[in-house]
Amino acid sequence: PETPPPQQQAADKLFSKLDELGRGEIDGAGLQTAFDRIKADATGSTDKLFSKLDADGDGMLTSSELSGSINQLAETLADHFMRLRMHGEIKLGRWWPFTAEQVIDPHRGMVWAATVSMFGIPVRGADQIVDGEGSMRWKLFDLIPVAEASGPDVTRSALGRFLGETVAWLPSALCKPGQGLRSVEWVAAPAGRALVQVEGFGEQVEVTLVHDEEGRLRSVMFPRWGNPGGGEFRYAQFKVSVDEEKTFQGYTLPGRVRAGWVGIDGGEVCRATVD
Repeated sequence: PETPPPQQQAADKLFSKLDELGRGEIDGAGLQTAFDRIKADATGSTDKLFSKLDADGDGMLTSSELSGSINQLAETLADHFMRLRMHGEIKLGRWWPFTAEQVIDPHRGMVWAATVSMFGIPVRGADQIVDGEGSMRWKLFDLIPVAEASGPDVTRSALGRFLGETVAWLPSALCKPGQGLRSVEWVAAPAGRALVQVEGFGEQVEVTLVHDEEGRLRSVMFPRWGNPGGGEFRYAQFKVSVDEEKTFQGYTLPGRVRAGWVGIDGGEVCRATVD
């Protein structure tokens, strides 16, 4: 049989947890009871939520209505992209302060544009992957090139970053794969972890998400193409440790992170706080 799309799987799993009696439908009181069981303080907006989910207004919530609501949400989010402003330190031989803006578009790719202050001198540039082509370009005073790279190795490394960071920064994109993020498949994982295989522009990555007992994200890890420590390019584990979460307009994201290569001396390359 054909595998249901991710949003259908999510809806079915959620409905089975809410439908305590296994009747295939839930009334308002049943939804309230389920919410009380899941989290004691979730009572405030139950009536409003139920009215939104109960599409035909008959006072009963079915699996198809819940699935339809999730599909509608996925359609709404499909056209969204994430724009982040951040500051922190980046390791280029030594640690240097930076400010940056990052845009993630699940259909086309990612651009991380930054200004790094080296001895008070601004070095500006960007690492990006757009429509399957990766590149990096950095200039002194916006005029003098100091670093520039492109080609298959740069593209493959940037694709890994795009896929891994889309999962971390824009998880709504997982509800409806599209032109860039083409496929999403959740994999069974032990307690405290979630595994998702994502594919985009010909690159496939398995992303490991670690969360605590309260559901807070603690780290995101994925194999990424690169040459950490020198030598030949190869796949190595890249990890984003989440030290703090922040909520922006109701959307909770990693707010303070440390990123770098796992198992490499001096592998940490970036420390950032989202503004």
